[in-house]
Amino acid sequence: MKQKPFFRPIALLLGALFLLAACGAPQAGGQPASAAGAPASSAVQPSGEADTIPDASGREPLRLVTGDENFSSRKTTGNENGYYYVDQSDGINANLRYIDYATAQDIYLSSRPEANHLTPEDDSYISSVAGLGLAFPAGDSLFLLRAGAPMYADQFGQDALAAVFRMELDGSGRRQIYTGSGDEILLSGVAADDASLYLVSQRVQEDADSPMLCGYLVRIDQRTGEAEDLCQLSSSAFLIGAGDGLLVFHNIVDTEQEGVLSRAHEIFVYDVASGTLSTLQTWSKDLAAVVAVWDDRLITASPLSRTVSVRALRAEEAAAEYSLPDTVSADLQRFLFPSCHDGHFLFWDYLAQTIRVLNLSTGEWSDIALKYTDPVKDDPRPAEIYAETATHFLVCCDKKTVTRRYVDPDAGTVYEAERVQPIFALIAKEDYWAGVPNYTPVAFVE
Repeated sequence: MKQKPFFRPIALLLGALFLLAACGAPQAGGQPASAAGAPASSAVQPSGEADTIPDASGREPLRLVTGDENFSSRKTTGNENGYYYVDQSDGINANLRYIDYATAQDIYLSSRPEANHLTPEDDSYISSVAGLGLAFPAGDSLFLLRAGAPMYADQFGQDALAAVFRMELDGSGRRQIYTGSGDEILLSGVAADDASLYLVSQRVQEDADSPMLCGYLVRIDQRTGEAEDLCQLSSSAFLIGAGDGLLVFHNIVDTEQEGVLSRAHEIFVYDVASGTLSTLQTWSKDLAAVVAVWDDRLITASPLSRTVSVRALRAEEAAAEYSLPDTVSADLQRFLFPSCHDGHFLFWDYLAQTIRVLNLSTGEWSDIALKYTDPVKDDPRPAEIYAETATHFLVCCDKKTVTRRYVDPDAGTVYEAERVQPIFALIAKEDYWAGVPNYTPVAFVE
């Protein structure tokens, strides 16, 4: 019997919880500062892989190890040798998979390639990724995050609770180092340094009137799993980046003026060393801006003002501002697939069906015509970057409908189901920026 599909988009759960009274966001260390430290140099220079290599002390610097889109992206950072991801079935069970850059193969993360990977005896098998599952390396370990789906606790028991697992980079020695409370959800943005993981926990707190959804910045020890609440956050805050010792958050705030409610976006940072929160910038929802963190820079782009600004995270104002070129669609309403990689800001110009690229060190714009047709939406899509090394990108260069085998853990039977699967490839960075589709296909090994 085919397992009944499990409702994975936990963002809808959070949307329902937002109907509850939401916690405010008391500031750590007193009132918000006007800036997060002394102004930095106005020069905007690329630093290559500086956000992923140890600093002069030999310690791993603070960096984001997952995607920056809360629950809408399953991307992680990978490392120089490969890329890890969670391959989820129709239910809550899943497998760990690994894209080996040296062999250009997408394989189960298992010590026994010939084994049945759909059983709990296999290294790659995961009994539950309820809510969401993300796999990411940090230092010499691999971590697995389960976001949690506490409303399914009656059905799945402990498998519904939020959790963090640690294992060796080859997938062996997996052990659960953190278990969430009965009402806890871990958001999908995670940062790491050489000793800790930093993530946002959301919990429903009871008060005299009604339940409240509260957010907390949590630090989890990578070795022991010991957790510590660093500060309370707004229930709408989520982690989008890290750099220069700062954790960067995107928040949505509601304000009232003369009886009229309005909504605004806010970017704030948490200084790990000092334990203080500082607001970097705010803007009205009408501006339709997007933000991204690259190295120790904050990139803010608005299709309505047709500008891209760059500022150091510890600076008081933007170091540079660039205008969109006239070739960008005049009626552009929002940026699609915005991201920062290798010192470039890029987005998909849907109407022109091209990737627009801004070199953040020179201010020069260019276009990339690397795209494919999405088989579900029957629409063009950009060759999207999933991960990078010092010299190459891992990209999704196509998608196709495939038939996959899954296991129903309740019935113990294997069934087949169709799904749309990304087609991965490796491409040299210079080829990507030049728009040359010189792909090295990644072979998917069942």
